[in-house]
Amino acid sequence: MNMSTGDDPISKSALIKGIIACCIAVLPVGSVIAIIMGIQAKKRAKLGKEAIEASNGTLRGKGAYMAGNICGLVAIILGAIMSAYYAFAMFAMFMALVA
Repeated sequence: MNMSTGDDPISKSALIKGIIACCIAVLPVGSVIAIIMGIQAKKRAKLGKEAIEASNGTLRGKGAYMAGNICGLVAIILGAIMSAYYAFAMFAMFMALVA
């Protein structure tokens, strides 16, 4: 019999961090923060997966850690792209002012 005690809080936090990181990745300063939070989300998703597997079925949250892992990866990629974009835009504006 499966006696589930509830969802794993580590997996939930990975999902929340991943979602927030994806949302702020398009902001100028948020793109750098999104990279950091994305890495944290991926690490917490790994910890959540290990906790769920070690609980022998008493903890749930497989979907949360999988989604947190994916959102963390998306946030890292999007944050890197947006950071490069903003760096290029600032360089282009500086060169336009100097010229």
